[in-house]
Amino acid sequence: MSRQPRRAKPYARFFFPDENAVLTKPKIAQVSKKRKGGIALKSQWVMKTADNKTAAQIEAGVAALYALICPDCIPKVRVVFPETDDGPYHIVSKKIPIFEPLKSFSSADVEYQNFLIKNGLCEVLATSYFLEEEDFNKGNCGRAEHNKIMRVDTGRSAFGFLRKLNLVSSRMNHTAVFTITVNDIDRFPAIMDADPYYFPTKYRTLASAQGYSQSDVDGYSALNQHHTAIEKFYCTFLKIVLMPDAVYYAALNDHLDEPLLSELTAHIVLHKNEMRLALLNCNRFYAVWKTWSIEIIEKLFPKTRDIADIEKTYARFCLELMREKLCENLTGLAISMNDIATEFSKLLDACIQEKQLTMESLHLFLQKTQALINRVPADKQSICDELKENLTILKNHFNFSQNVVIVRDDSFVQVPILPEPALVKSVVEWLRDEKNKAPVLLFFNRACDQYTTDQSSYGAYFSWSSWRNRAVSEFKKFASDIASAENGDALCAAISRLLSESGEDAKSIHHYFLTGIITEFSKEFAKAHIEKQVTKNPEFAHYLQSQPKNQLSDDRILSLVPQLIKELEPTSQRLTGIDEEWLDTSHINRSGLAGKKT
Repeated sequence: MSRQPRRAKPYARFFFPDENAVLTKPKIAQVSKKRKGGIALKSQWVMKTADNKTAAQIEAGVAALYALICPDCIPKVRVVFPETDDGPYHIVSKKIPIFEPLKSFSSADVEYQNFLIKNGLCEVLATSYFLEEEDFNKGNCGRAEHNKIMRVDTGRSAFGFLRKLNLVSSRMNHTAVFTITVNDIDRFPAIMDADPYYFPTKYRTLASAQGYSQSDVDGYSALNQHHTAIEKFYCTFLKIVLMPDAVYYAALNDHLDEPLLSELTAHIVLHKNEMRLALLNCNRFYAVWKTWSIEIIEKLFPKTRDIADIEKTYARFCLELMREKLCENLTGLAISMNDIATEFSKLLDACIQEKQLTMESLHLFLQKTQALINRVPADKQSICDELKENLTILKNHFNFSQNVVIVRDDSFVQVPILPEPALVKSVVEWLRDEKNKAPVLLFFNRACDQYTTDQSSYGAYFSWSSWRNRAVSEFKKFASDIASAENGDALCAAISRLLSESGEDAKSIHHYFLTGIITEFSKEFAKAHIEKQVTKNPEFAHYLQSQPKNQLSDDRILSLVPQLIKELEPTSQRLTGIDEEWLDTSHINRSGLAGKKT
């Protein structure tokens, strides 16, 4: 015999008090377990013969998924493998001492309805819907010990997967359909798009006595008007969606071997993603969800070790759920404050698309959005009322506990974007610092390297203007000027002479050179700004790596040249026409130094 899954049991382990029982029908089997003290405890199991090994493993695996999603709603189910390769496979399930099948009831029977809701029917219904249960008849669900509602016999669960493997057939000219839609999630359990043969809200005229009457269907359908029932349905759906794929795999791994294990896991994960998409687009789910908080996760996963990962998955889900609402808020804001609305939209998209979403990044997102709202003038703050309300709802679903210390939303001051005149003065002040001579020289050499690359490109060979550009050696002389500068003033003078060079070729050098300088300045400016705040609020330390890295957009770099020349040499005579030349994008090289590229 080949190696069996971990939870599979050998047939020899069971014995049968009634030796005359027919093995092809369910019968009672017993297992003896020795305990401390030599006392043997006998447990009873209901055994039935499986059609084949594959069907047996799928049934046991699906039962494990029921137990994973809805604990205590199903007895233990195990595959029983034969002693020989040609022997039949069996399925055993732990015998329930007390089991009373669901009884008929109407929507007017409020007492029985409340009994079912209180004791787990809602969770069982939601789980059966997800696991494609085709045979949810009255005999397969009922009241067990302590009034707990339980499911038995999952032989026709995962029906879509079974049908794909040709392990089941349709009955009575009916082909069960299992599709998860927004419509069904919205009106659950009164499903319309999904169409299992037996389900408490499905009436079949030709069904057996275990089917549901029209009165039953009306009674179960009325659950979608009961607030507690609706919450339990949606809590179960949310748990299904947040359960990591690896957890589904691990549960199935105890009962299935390859390749069946991977195939069924992929089928379940695909179905889970369909449910996730339906929840994100269901207005009724949203209306219930926004009344919850992060505490819902502790309720759904009370003993889960990887709760932090689930909270991150939940945070991303919440962001996507709120995305449409927040975008609607931004539409009104964009009419009068388009720049703020645009920045907000970019922040939201960046947060959702972040591969490794962390509580720190979520905290930062909320801080930045609050800073944007603070920029809205007081007389227009009413436009942001609904936006602020939705952000508060969102915050209630994030767990900012031990890893992130919450401070007042408006206590962190974002790194300011300097106006161009102030930026020019600050950059020149940075250049006058002698310790920055080395990085300035590095940026110049990189600019020359990039210029050389551009000039040797395939496209440049066919460009007339490229042939008129100077060789990089014409500019390399400025490297020695920068390197030999004895102090900040000398360095600024060398840079001023470089920036005074005219021509399209010079502009290319200037653009790469200034991009490096301004990027480095922006990083240091942001760090210094944060460090001042960290002295008062140590909680702000994690902002150091997440502030704006550039004070100026790429297309505005060259516009600084005239201002920089003036600021670098304030006492010198300005070159005639330098402003007009540098601001004229159609400039043609008129320098006496211009010539063909060597």
